[in-house]
Amino acid sequence: MAFQRLTDGNQRGESDRPSLAALQNRQVRQRDIHFQGQLGQRHTATRFENIFNPFVIHPELEPDRGAISPQGAEAWGVDIEARYDLSSGLATTLRYSYMDVDDRISDTSEGTWVPRRWSQRHTVNAIVAWTRNDYTLAAALTWHTGWRTTVPPRTIGIDETLPIEQVLNNTELRDYLSFDVSASKSWTVGRSTVTVFADITNALDRNNVAGIDYDLEEEDGSFIFEPDRETLFPLIPLVGVAISF
Repeated sequence: MAFQRLTDGNQRGESDRPSLAALQNRQVRQRDIHFQGQLGQRHTATRFENIFNPFVIHPELEPDRGAISPQGAEAWGVDIEARYDLSSGLATTLRYSYMDVDDRISDTSEGTWVPRRWSQRHTVNAIVAWTRNDYTLAAALTWHTGWRTTVPPRTIGIDETLPIEQVLNNTELRDYLSFDVSASKSWTVGRSTVTVFADITNALDRNNVAGIDYDLEEEDGSFIFEPDRETLFPLIPLVGVAISF
């Protein structure tokens, strides 16, 4: 069994969720609505990508890494953000993003349009931040549609070659959801500021799927793919002290 190598273009990045630290220090003093859109089509360079699971310590050493060389790419995106002061020291931010990126991959003139690994179409961020004197509290909810992943056939013949464009990023993973909370207290000590903080990431302890790894077994002249779902971080509490000069 062999995978026919493609050429890889750019990895498409997901919309990053805002950090709670930044949200805590943000004081919104007016109602704002922002809109931004983007549309484009261009040629892309060859890139290297882990076909099944990119969340590994050394992606370059994994057996599922291959070259992908798109003949072209198309991208659409829009961002809408609204900010509002609920009361003195209490503000909320709501942001929606739409993103769709596809690569044209094939040896034919028409090509095959394939969604990129990070092509999460819909993303919603909701943040509430409260500040009073030197105390801050913040909560953030992040949701987006699942990333793409590659699911091969259940079995492939040992001497069979599978064109990667036929299966690349052909499946959407479960939607991502994370609820994060944070609290902090600051003191001024001379010319320095000492901040004690406590954060909880993924407070709902949701199993957000990062990708699917496969164990390969040989049986009766064929390779059998056994899926193994890989998840991101579980609930993580963090307590710390920051000193700024």
